[in-house]
Amino acid sequence: MARYKEYGYDIKDGVAIIPEWEMEIKEDAFSDCKELKRIDIPQWVTKIGKSAFSGCENLKGISLPEWLEEIGEEAFHGCLSLEIFCLPRWVMKIGGGSFQSCFSLTSISIPPSVTEIGGSVFSDCKSLTSISIPPSVTDIGESAFSGCSSLTSVSIPPSVTEIGKFAFYGCKSLTSISIPPSVTDIGESAFSGCSSLTSVSIPPSVTEIGGSAFSDCKSLTSISIPSSVTEIGRWAFSHCSSLTSISIPPSVTEIGKFAFSDCSSLTSISIPPLVTEIGKGAFKGCTSLTSISIPPSVKEIEEGAFYDCTNLKSITVSKENKVYDSREDCNAIIHTESNMLIRGCVNTLIPPSVMGIGSYAFFGCSSLTNISIPPSVTKIGRSAFDGCSSLMSISISPSVTEIGEWAFRYCSSLKNIVVSKDNKVYDSREDCNAIIHSKSNTLIRGCVNSIIPPSVTKIGEYAFSGCSSLTSISIPPSVTKIWGYAFAGCSSLTSISIPPSVTKIWEGAFYGCSNLTSISIPPSVTEIGIWAFSHCSSLTSISIPPSVIEIGNFAFEGCSSLTSISIPTSVAEIGRGAFSGCSSLTNISIPLSVTEIDWWAFSGCSNLTSIFIPPSVTEIGLAAFSGCSSLTSISIPPSVTEIEYSAFSCCSSLTSIFIPLSVTKIGSEAFSNCISLTRISIPKECQVANVAFNGCPENLVITRY
Repeated sequence: MARYKEYGYDIKDGVAIIPEWEMEIKEDAFSDCKELKRIDIPQWVTKIGKSAFSGCENLKGISLPEWLEEIGEEAFHGCLSLEIFCLPRWVMKIGGGSFQSCFSLTSISIPPSVTEIGGSVFSDCKSLTSISIPPSVTDIGESAFSGCSSLTSVSIPPSVTEIGKFAFYGCKSLTSISIPPSVTDIGESAFSGCSSLTSVSIPPSVTEIGGSAFSDCKSLTSISIPSSVTEIGRWAFSHCSSLTSISIPPSVTEIGKFAFSDCSSLTSISIPPLVTEIGKGAFKGCTSLTSISIPPSVKEIEEGAFYDCTNLKSITVSKENKVYDSREDCNAIIHTESNMLIRGCVNTLIPPSVMGIGSYAFFGCSSLTNISIPPSVTKIGRSAFDGCSSLMSISISPSVTEIGEWAFRYCSSLKNIVVSKDNKVYDSREDCNAIIHSKSNTLIRGCVNSIIPPSVTKIGEYAFSGCSSLTSISIPPSVTKIWGYAFAGCSSLTSISIPPSVTKIWEGAFYGCSNLTSISIPPSVTEIGIWAFSHCSSLTSISIPPSVIEIGNFAFEGCSSLTSISIPTSVAEIGRGAFSGCSSLTNISIPLSVTEIDWWAFSGCSNLTSIFIPPSVTEIGLAAFSGCSSLTSISIPPSVTEIEYSAFSCCSSLTSIFIPLSVTKIGSEAFSNCISLTRISIPKECQVANVAFNGCPENLVITRY
């Protein structure tokens, strides 16, 4: 809150009036003064206090005194109209966040008297195109230039020793940067999100590359790491999707978690001879990587280090390595002591001495068509063969006592599944072409040729996920639970009957069943889980029984062919985005039992012409009807107290609306881009956000009653 009158200051015709003898502009003096357009600061002022002009959105002109020495924290934060700023030559300190979110600031001159650029000083100055940092500066603080999305170049002087965390984060127009030899530390996320950065030179003075330092630098094609670096931090180069090669110096002893994850263009990597640890997910998603060679020095490879490296064809471990091996030229990494295979590839032959297949061992090996699991194997880890979309058959030996969750998820080409009759934990009873956990009677993996036996009581998570050729399946009445994503991605499935023994349809159970035209939900079901039928784009109608009390978040999201739906009076809660993107839905009646229309509930229902909101509803959530472009009118009941952000945005056919007396708040952009809206009546006491009607016609008549 502005305190200028308290300090003996004033504003006249948009100009700040400050006594000539003043030596300091005090804290919060003109903060949030929207009427302030210009300041002439008296010549004796040496300090501008904390938040002195913060939030002065219309401030465009400013004259600073020659003897100014210090600008306090957030002094000009959020001065949205400020375009040019010239700092006097004696300024020594610029406080944190001083010019943060000055969106119109295109240039600023920093004098050679400044030694430190504090935290967030210029962050989110979105129009700033270039900056010259004087040779007096030794430290670039945390988030100093983060979010300066128009910044194309920056010159870092040789006086700088440290580039702080997030210093240039999100500077997406920055194409190149030269780091001087004085810098020893590149902070966490220092250049993260610099998506136009094509090259960077790291000097030999740098000893540590911080976590996420260059993550999401999507245009970076190559980088040379100096021999002074001993550790590559977690996420350091993650998502550098154009990076084709990288030279890791022999000084490096540790490659951090996810350091090169999702570097999808990286074709080769040489792991130096002193590396002892390769962190979790270090090379995850390096889909162009064809070979791996593990040196003798490596003592620890964390879980999923090479997971989703889909094109791997060659894997070797040095014969001198005492922790890992590639025995019998098996084309895999095996933990020697435990005999656990931790990473394989399309050319792997599992040796008969292997006792376990580790988590993510073959994850994403999409070209793997068959694999022979030897009788020595007792454990198949979590997601071991996840995403092996060309794998056609599985044979489980008597020795297997543990199969981790999602072990064969999205193995979409599976046609034949056999479990040995001598296995005491799992079975394929009645030649069902599936893996069943014997004790719990849970079917944990099926295929296109599976027949669910009548003794099965549960269908496990992802049991049939990705079975894109499955056209029909009979679920026996013995089944009481269909777990999450059980049939997700079964894109050829046209119809399914859920037995009356089922009480809940779990999360994502039929997600992405794009050819499913009809489904029968029995009267035993009380809850439809989140994403249960999301993206069932051919589903034209569905009958929800009166037993259902809850429709979960995004339950029918993207059911673009759904023309009508009847919600029973038993339903008390309609989740977020429950019917979002149901673009063929023309009308819907919400029962009296519903008290809240949650976020995005009907957003993108572009053919919805009418909707009945019952008097039980008290709140219309964020973007609840956003993009309902055919909605011509709507009646808001007198029970509603709040209309949230973007609730009716882009309802382009809406011509008029009456807001009842009960409504006390209308959020930002609540009716934005309602291009046909000509008349709206709002209670006098109702609080209306500034941009509630942004993008509406100029002739919109707003009546307060």
